[in-house]
Amino acid sequence: MNLSSFIARKYFFSRNVKRFINFISIISMVGVGVGTAALIIILSVFNGLNDLIRQQYNLYNPEIKIIPSKGKVFKINTTLLDKIQAVEGVQIITEVIEDDAVLKYRNAQMIGKIKGVSDSFLAQSGIPSALLGGEFQLRTRSAESAVVGIGVASILSLNLADVFPLEVWYPERKRKVSISERDIRKESIRIVGAYSIEYEHDQKYVITPLSFAQRLMDYDNERSALEIKVSASSQINRVKNGLIATLGDQFIVQNQEEQQAGVFRALKIEKLFAYLILSFVLAMASLNTFFSLSMLALEKKKDIAILLSMGASRQFIRQIFLKEGALVTFVGASIGLLLGGGIVWIQQTFGLVQMGMQTSIVEAYPVKLIWTDFLFTGLIIIGITLAIAYLPAQRATQNDIKKHL
Repeated sequence: MNLSSFIARKYFFSRNVKRFINFISIISMVGVGVGTAALIIILSVFNGLNDLIRQQYNLYNPEIKIIPSKGKVFKINTTLLDKIQAVEGVQIITEVIEDDAVLKYRNAQMIGKIKGVSDSFLAQSGIPSALLGGEFQLRTRSAESAVVGIGVASILSLNLADVFPLEVWYPERKRKVSISERDIRKESIRIVGAYSIEYEHDQKYVITPLSFAQRLMDYDNERSALEIKVSASSQINRVKNGLIATLGDQFIVQNQEEQQAGVFRALKIEKLFAYLILSFVLAMASLNTFFSLSMLALEKKKDIAILLSMGASRQFIRQIFLKEGALVTFVGASIGLLLGGGIVWIQQTFGLVQMGMQTSIVEAYPVKLIWTDFLFTGLIIIGITLAIAYLPAQRATQNDIKKHL
């Protein structure tokens, strides 16, 4: 420990400092501690929400999705499928036809989205694990069947035990659309299951066999997308890069986060704003450090004059007060980091704070500790400390030796 650190530590623990200055220092430490703990807790809540939303979206978002760079559909053939299957790490390929259609069940109707999938869909999708009622089958006794989001089932008042089919209307692609029923293609399919994943998805999706969507939309070898499951989740980005190199610029290849880029971008922006706002609150709490250091510099004018007369440089005096401010902030920040981290760990481990809603996806508020949050919190505290402590430290160096000896 060098001399400037020793003197700063002596001032921090000294009983000779006026009680009012000690009181302000304690308030400063408490403020920094509370602000730091709040910052860690709020950032951990955003981390938990991010993970929860990612898990929900990933139930229906494939690990990799291939869509055309232009238009809604693209031609598919054996050569294209073989090229994709030859990319190392590609395990399952699911063919998809997807578009909007009118859904009609008894006297109710709505606009929904038909998603026709090939038989490999069940092996690569997480949707079957989110089934709420019925069964996840796209064929029953050689007949086609479908499953729907719980929102669709609710809007249409679907009865899974009912043999009455869902009627799907789709405009004839090869004719100009008019009000004539001749320009509308109609197909019927029985609904055998309902699932729940995410509100917007549940409100519009009907999952059917690929053959049903082909007939309805009059497609032959056109597809809306190809969904890929890789052999290991750690290989997703490597497989994605391999597919980009193989397919060229005629296709867009997306991982799961890129398929919901808008949602995750919004979460990152919200977390950034929360970080900036709480950092500002932390800076306000640290103003007490400025006042305590300013008053300490006034009280210790004689000590400063003695040190200067003994040959101490003004930079040495500045270091004393900077380290004094750092010590006050460090103690408060350390308490805050431990407190915030402890609260988050308890919630993450025991889930004490409950959501309080029967319809919630999870019982307890989701939180997650990430070491980078501690790093960035530490950096903002260092920046605030240097900014707050510099002016009192600079003023302490302007002491008049003759006047105070």
